[in-house]
Amino acid sequence: MAHSIAGELPATARPTFLEVIAQLVRKDDNVHGVIVGGLEGGKQRYQDELDKRIDELGLHDRITFLGQRSDMHELYLFADLVCH
Repeated sequence: MAHSIAGELPATARPTFLEVIAQLVRKDDNVHGVIVGGLEGGKQRYQDELDKRIDELGLHDRITFLGQRSDMHELYLFADLVCH
């Protein structure tokens, strides 16, 4: 069974979230992180840095960016753990 971890996170918390997901994956192969919330305009370089870190941690198939959402309550229902 996959464990889904959703995070409606400010941009500054996303690197920490990635580190936590990497630690959890080492303990349980069935972990997937979901990051909700978009970046403000002009932040493509920051997103590129996050993508690079995802690759370094070997998480390219374990992290999904959903962007801005208005249905957070529905996403929370499917998550095993929620981070803010």
